[in-house]
Amino acid sequence: MNAADQIQKKLYRAGMVGGGILFGFTFLEPVFAAVSPFLPLIASILTGLITGLVVRGIFNFAVNHKLNQSYRYSEKQEAPPHPPPPTPQPPPRADSRMMYRKILGLGEHYTADELKAAYRDCAAKFHPDRYVNADERERRRAEEMMKNINEAYHGLL
Repeated sequence: MNAADQIQKKLYRAGMVGGGILFGFTFLEPVFAAVSPFLPLIASILTGLITGLVVRGIFNFAVNHKLNQSYRYSEKQEAPPHPPPPTPQPPPRADSRMMYRKILGLGEHYTADELKAAYRDCAAKFHPDRYVNADERERRRAEEMMKNINEAYHGLL
């Protein structure tokens, strides 16, 4: 049973009790007045308090029900799923390392500084911004070479 159903049942019970008290007070007022002049006053104050509580409960229920239907407080809304963690890629094969070195123009033995310098030179040579005014075929070739250069650099790191 969800919270809205529980609140609705409580309000229903409070309304029944309040209605019973009101009903009883109306028929028993002459009896109360005969016993003591203050009993009708006390009964009307209590009846007013109970009626006020019932009205406040109905108002709160209506507001909470509206909030629960709102998109911000909806139970149906779920958090967006987290992207899966990146899968570790196996190290490149020996022949692909040779191909990567060929793309960047490196020898068999190189240092990290030489790798970085070769990457910068190739990236400057084939960067797509240099081919803005070139025809479509040259732009595509430059983009493809830039992808290969990036792959080679990350493969040789």
